[in-house]
This record gives sequence, C-alpha cells and structure tokens, in this order.
Amino acid sequence: MMEPPTTIEAAEAAILVYWDMKMCPLPDDYDASRVGQIIERKLRQFGYNGPITITAVGILDGVPERALEALLSSGISLYNAPYGTKDVARLALWSRYDFPPPGNLMVISRPPEAAVILDSLSKRGYNTISPFPLAYSHPEDDAKDLWENFLLADTWPLEEDKCTKTGQSWVCGVCDDDIPGRGFQDFITHLSTQKHKLEIPLWHSYEPDEPDELGFKKRATGAQWRIAHRASKKRPTRHGGKARSMMRALYMSHGRCTRRSRRALLVFRRKLFETSGFSRRR
Repeated sequence: MMEPPTTIEAAEAAILVYWDMKMCPLPDDYDASRVGQIIERKLRQFGYNGPITITAVGILDGVPERALEALLSSGISLYNAPYGTKDVARLALWSRYDFPPPGNLMVISRPPEAAVILDSLSKRGYNTISPFPLAYSHPEDDAKDLWENFLLADTWPLEEDKCTKTGQSWVCGVCDDDIPGRGFQDFITHLSTQKHKLEIPLWHSYEPDEPDELGFKKRATGAQWRIAHRASKKRPTRHGGKARSMMRALYMSHGRCTRRSRRALLVFRRKLFETSGFSRRR
C-alpha cells in the first residue's frame, strides 16, 4: 500500500514509475489521459515532491491507438515489450545505472509480481512504492479490482497541462537494439513496419523452464536458443565446462543473441583462458 516517505531525502527525490500494462491493463472505457494525473496526484498527497517519470510497459501492439495517443500526450512514456511483467522487472533493476539509489521506484503490477520486484529493489537501497497492498487477499482477481481504490476511486476533473512528468518518448524492446522514438504517429508507423511484425513471433517461439534471479522464466528464441543450448553443454574441458555455462548465461541475459552479448562472450572467454592457463590451439 502506498505510504508517505520516511525521510526528507525520499520526499524530495525523483520518482520512477513502471506500469505493468499486462497485469494491470486500463479498465474498459477508461480515459487513458487521466492515468498520469491521478498517479501524480496520489504521490503528491502522500508527500512525494520530486519530478515524476512514468513508463507504461507491455505488449502495446494490441492496445487501442486512442489509448496510446492519450498516454503519450499526457506525458507517459511507452516501452513496447514482448513479455510485460518480466520486462518491468528488468527495467526496474537496470535503473540503477541511470538512477542510482537512494531514489523512489514505484511499480504498478499485481501484488505477487510487484512484491518480488519491489523486494529486490528495496535490498538495493531504493525507497519502493506500491499503489496496492502487497499482501492482497485475492491476488488472482482481475485488474479492475486492483484499480478500484486507485484509478476508479479518483473522480476529480482533469486539470490543464500542469503535470511535472516527463514523457512523449517511446522505445520498442521487441525490435533488436531497443529502437527509440518520439511522438504518437512515429510509434504507430513503427508498429506497422514489416520488420517489427516479423520480430513478434520470434520472441514467443521457445520458453525454457529455467527461472532467472527473480523467479521469472528466461526465454530465448529459434536459432538464438539453439546456439545458446549448444554452448551450455558441459563437455570435458580443463575448466570444467564453466566457460560454456557462462556463455549461455550471457546469451540468455537479453533473451536473444545481440552484437553486444557476442562481444561480451569473446571478452569473457579470453579472460577465462588467461586466468586458467588454458592455451588455445591454433
């Protein structure tokens, strides 16, 4: 449940809000332009005075265009992601690079998922915020019940453009290299491109039963999974197969092979060979 900040530093610190649109989609026929103002109003009521950045995360291809336009125009950033909840966890944990603790991180998701993410963030030194009780008595209830005392309970009229949020930007995490952009029309244009449409089924072609550090299942796809799977097999070597296990972890860290992960593999392999005394055959 949302609680006031415990220190003056937390009250004045910036606030990052990650909204899991997969687990907490907009209620039917709800005005999406109200979401940003309500989140800001709730935070101000509880004593959070810092600048607010809200990012809606999820599979946005299926969200009505009018809702996406309303979210962007109200200052909410969009992150088009293939899995939703797992991507919320990844973005929140990676915030430490650009948004180091102490700071305020708010996660809007179902209590079971939000509790895992917020607990991990709290251990890293962040002040964590949740709009819902984490010990929710019926975590399987639909999003409308979760929103009941948050979005749906706020009947205040919309204000003029007085929000202090930053937004109107978007990132497509479905496409390789996380394509960024600005503006609603550019986002819709990107979603309609053939390259983007071809990426979507690749993300869902394979799902191994191996959980990551937060308990979410890791996923890989097609040829990328086959490469990672071959690299993970522990054949007899002088370093006990450690290199191949680590190679697989690096391949799986982003869910697919990228230029960056391949470069990281080469650096890791070179360092491992140097420290273990293993000499490559030429």
